[in-house]
Amino acid sequence: MKCTLVVRTPLVKVHHGMMWVLFLALVVAARIHWPEPEEPEILAYRGVSDETFWTLRRHAVRFAEARVRDGFEFTDGPNAAPSFQIQCRGVPVL
Repeated sequence: MKCTLVVRTPLVKVHHGMMWVLFLALVVAARIHWPEPEEPEILAYRGVSDETFWTLRRHAVRFAEARVRDGFEFTDGPNAAPSFQIQCRGVPVL
């Protein structure tokens, strides 16, 4: 009488391994199709002389004041740098 030993991988281990493969494939596929968050666009303009800046600022103030009913608003920049911004209904336009 011959004795033969047959070793079989239990189905539980195979199913467990397949579940991991499917999970990793799902994670990779989701990462590929996941949109990247949009970063705010930072706009900077070339430097101008002080006289030109104050002329531009004066015109921008007049522009925004004349269009307040349309939602335009003039905003001064921080004290550290001479800058300004015009917003229309909360969206920067200049």
